[in-house]
Amino acid sequence: MRNVKIISIIFICVSLLCSFATGCTSISEDDSAIPIFDFHGSYSFYYSIDELLDQADVVAEVRVNEHQKTEMIASLPFTTSAVEIQEVYKGDLSKNEVILVNELGGLYRPHLFGDPSQPQQEEFVEMRVEGVSVMQPGDIQIIFAKLDDELDDGSYTIFALWQGKFKIQGDQADRGVAKHEEVNENFVFESAIQLKDKIKMAKVTKEREND
Repeated sequence: MRNVKIISIIFICVSLLCSFATGCTSISEDDSAIPIFDFHGSYSFYYSIDELLDQADVVAEVRVNEHQKTEMIASLPFTTSAVEIQEVYKGDLSKNEVILVNELGGLYRPHLFGDPSQPQQEEFVEMRVEGVSVMQPGDIQIIFAKLDDELDDGSYTIFALWQGKFKIQGDQADRGVAKHEEVNENFVFESAIQLKDKIKMAKVTKEREND
């Protein structure tokens, strides 16, 4: 997920706008104004849980810990979160194990005019991917992730950007986008239980195909 060439120009243009807090300001939960850069790029779409399950190295329900950091790579923010495994659907992991998960996006201080040679601006900007924020401490999420082969630290990257995570809130599960904006109704679930059952069914189907 480090292929950023196709969106470098978009990033520089939007960074310029956000540097002046023009047309990209939102009100955060603590009522402080935080400019938001909403990333739109070119990437592959997946149209079923079966596809995500097949491509991911790890599928698990996790709790996001307080330990979280954001660093700049090729002028883009990447956030790394420590998450604790709650339940494993795919992958060689155990309950209560802690792993690191990387995502594109997060809170950061962009360089003025989008130029790395310029100083960073004082104000923070939040980068979201298609309107979806990175995972937050305390979140319960079901993630589809791949081992990050560009890093040598055993960390994982959310698969297919925003498509590879579902936030669990009470008995509900969603990907943080409005239902009318979903790419496919296969990803709209009436409850978290329905999502979990769908993952389990997809796993059983895959295992039968491999027998």
